[in-house]
Amino acid sequence: MEERVFAVHSTLKALDDASAASAQPDGDATAAPDLRAVLRLATAELHRYLDRAPDHRALLAPDITLQRYTTIMAKHHHALTISEATLVSLEHAHPSYLPPYRRRLPALDADLATLGTPGRSTIQPGASDVPSAEPATAMDPSVARGRYLGTRYVLEGSTQGAAFIARRLEEHLPALSANAFAYWRVQAEEAIAWQAFARSLASLPARGELASAAIAAARDTFGAFLRAFGVDAPEASLPPEPEGPRVRAPR
Repeated sequence: MEERVFAVHSTLKALDDASAASAQPDGDATAAPDLRAVLRLATAELHRYLDRAPDHRALLAPDITLQRYTTIMAKHHHALTISEATLVSLEHAHPSYLPPYRRRLPALDADLATLGTPGRSTIQPGASDVPSAEPATAMDPSVARGRYLGTRYVLEGSTQGAAFIARRLEEHLPALSANAFAYWRVQAEEAIAWQAFARSLASLPARGELASAAIAAARDTFGAFLRAFGVDAPEASLPPEPEGPRVRAPR
């Protein structure tokens, strides 16, 4: 918990420094940071580590094999199961101004089944190994909404790079795109909703309980994917590993 609090405080300190640096000569500051800006800053380092993960880079490689692809997506399925379970547990905090989240797991389940590797996780619906201080239904409404938005920020943001990855996969694994490409099609269809979601975050303040909860949840979500892919990020960068029984990612 202390590491997560430190990460949030460090992000807010960086925002303060950025605001001070951007002040105009007459003393008037530029527009105040918003929730989208603070989430981008808070997750930037984790995002870089995930983008550089060997498995992620392999998705773009001309020599990727169907077997390697299947192994990578089974790991992705593990992290996505955790993250979507978090959203399910926080559905009561879903803001009315946002459209429903479209789950990606059914499409990925279908793809992995076609590839001969059922991706169904042993994690029960609504369960999660993403750390949180209390059950979702017992959270303060602002905290619950913040955690919902932070988790969804990472999942919706993943659509923005998905089109580039999908094009490479279609080029390098044409048989895949013809038979087991449902996940990437869903990602492409949902990519158009990102701008509206990002604008909704830009209308929210960068401080307060909601913002702090959103930062922690976004970092937790990146942490779930980093662990699933076995990324060796510095301990100072990763959120703390959750306590209790773990469901292991595929190897």
